[in-house]
Amino acid sequence: MRGWLTEPLVEKLGKEEGRKALLMFSDGEDDSSSHDMMTAIETAQGANVVVYTVRYTEKAHSKLTARNQYGIRVMERIAKETGGEAIDGEKTDSTYLLSPDRRGITKLV
Repeated sequence: MRGWLTEPLVEKLGKEEGRKALLMFSDGEDDSSSHDMMTAIETAQGANVVVYTVRYTEKAHSKLTARNQYGIRVMERIAKETGGEAIDGEKTDSTYLLSPDRRGITKLV
């Protein structure tokens, strides 16, 4: 997860001026990424990018596994540390993120 997060931050969003936002749709689970959570957070902070995490978690037998719970905590931490918001995609209306001028963000790339 976090490898694909750091690359767009550096390659695309890091070159843009002003405050930026990244919408991250994931289950939060790491499938052998090349970067750890702290590197992803520091990269986002350095590029002045607010990360909004939208989580969709596949539950086994309607229960969260330890892996699910860890993924939830990772996504919450990334959002919190970058000034964004962690959103549960299963419980939130899809138009929630489309409200105008969320927290002074001037451009979505």
